[in-house]
Amino acid sequence: MKRPTRSPASRPSQRAGAALIFTLAMLVLLSGVVLAFMLTARTEYVAAKSYEGGTNARMLADSAVNVVIGQIREASTQPNLAWTSQPGLIRTFAIGGAATKSYKLYSADSLIEPGSFDPAAATDLPVTAADWKTQPSLWTDLNAPVADLTKKDPFDATNTKPLLNYPIFDGNHLALSADAVTGGNTLQMSLNKDGTADIEGFKVDDRYADGGISMPVKWLYMLKDGTLVPAKASVAPGAKQGDVDVVVPLAKQTTAQGDFNSIVARVAFWTDDESAKVNINTASEGTFMDTPMASSVPICPAGKVDIVYPNTYPDTTWEWELANRQGAAKEYQRYPGHPATTSLSTIFGRQLLFRKSINQDRAKMAEEIFKFIPRVTGGEYNASADPALNLVVKDNSSKAGTIRAGGATAETVFNPVTPDSDRLYATIDEFIYNPNFATTDTQDTKRYGWTLAEPDTKRDKTREMLEMSKFFLTANSKAPEQNLYNLPRISIWPEMMLPADQAAGQIDRRTAFDKLIAFCATVGDKDPTKATAATNPHLPFFFTRQSSGSSGVTMDALGAFTGIDLKGDLARGLSPP
Repeated sequence: MKRPTRSPASRPSQRAGAALIFTLAMLVLLSGVVLAFMLTARTEYVAAKSYEGGTNARMLADSAVNVVIGQIREASTQPNLAWTSQPGLIRTFAIGGAATKSYKLYSADSLIEPGSFDPAAATDLPVTAADWKTQPSLWTDLNAPVADLTKKDPFDATNTKPLLNYPIFDGNHLALSADAVTGGNTLQMSLNKDGTADIEGFKVDDRYADGGISMPVKWLYMLKDGTLVPAKASVAPGAKQGDVDVVVPLAKQTTAQGDFNSIVARVAFWTDDESAKVNINTASEGTFMDTPMASSVPICPAGKVDIVYPNTYPDTTWEWELANRQGAAKEYQRYPGHPATTSLSTIFGRQLLFRKSINQDRAKMAEEIFKFIPRVTGGEYNASADPALNLVVKDNSSKAGTIRAGGATAETVFNPVTPDSDRLYATIDEFIYNPNFATTDTQDTKRYGWTLAEPDTKRDKTREMLEMSKFFLTANSKAPEQNLYNLPRISIWPEMMLPADQAAGQIDRRTAFDKLIAFCATVGDKDPTKATAATNPHLPFFFTRQSSGSSGVTMDALGAFTGIDLKGDLARGLSPP
């Protein structure tokens, strides 16, 4: 029996169907590849634009930094001119004392002014807030705050306003306070806004304290060739409020290639002076110390001075007490002229005195400062057993000049004081932590914060104190190695000449202290035996003498090797007024 068969015309094409499916699959696959490529290209484009924006921002920031570096270098390297620095400005003076130029370290129409210069009297500051807040293309606020939505303003009665964080100067604690100088009122820093200033000697012009503290500076516009030019309020017909005209010199209308020198960006800056701030690594709480010259104290039986006078004259301090309460060796905060005599009480003192444990006792306040300042002497504590440093193990210091140094047996045996070995602070933010680490296995990861104000259950007053004081504090105040006349600083500590520079048979009698000063006062190679005058010089900027019993200064050997006239340099440095 024969099977029925279909004709070829009536049979569907299986090959054509398979080809259609294969073609559709390839189209889907190619579409996916193209889509992935486009997405990748888009991602790369966005990443490239983001990188370009970041690079441009860094270049703009670098341009501002380079402008400031150029200003500082030009101001501080001119021969026969003295210079002084302050936040935002460097002034130069001629030998006769007359002001020559003022170099601005902030963005302004002109960066160099002749003679003496008063920024407040110039056009670098707006007259009123209305003069600059309505001209955002001319002025900008470098201290504009950012709202922290996780915290509330402690002075907002409704508890609805977020805390404002200011980048340069804290504006949350400005309050109308009594001005001891003028007798009137002025805006000052007050932790509790209670009418009394917490930062001594500081006040704010109320023109820039509208709901905070503003730091208005002018924009500088950058042209295509990198030139920075100022702007001014537009007076052109039809100009609207806030419009500006960018002042481009005729010589800068086109680039070196002949292209139109268009505006590409704008920058604004202000430069602080860290050496004008209080360094938390070197300052502490200074206490006056001097040699008594006379005494008007009534006659008192021998050995009864410390008993009779405090009871008879409780509010009187006698000059003889300067002899009775001299600072001890290594009690640096009592050395006249030492950096440790710079007092932190001008910033923290008022609130520390209000702490219940201190109760207006200045000696206790000074001891509290000695706790959190490294490398000073005060009470000694066992940080392992007492991480909060509440219990004094021993204290041989003079307790801010209130007792005789040396401890309980100071009348007969002097007990030396020992500077603490706390490490230096790296930043101001780290100041909130106690540098004394516990040493036991269970406590070696804990850090304990200092308490700068009496604790409050509703406010973190220590953090607020740090925010208030950050404008006045620094952890790195590197001053120039040169003096005001751009010459190397000269150490006047007399050093004994090395045996190689003296007669035969002499030995090196320099102490470790002498060697440290010599090391710090030497430029170039510290080892004279390895130095070469041409390529690797040894340049000691200190005086030497052959004999400790001689009042003369021997310069021959030093001058013959270095060719430096230290006597002449010192005389020339001291001769200008």
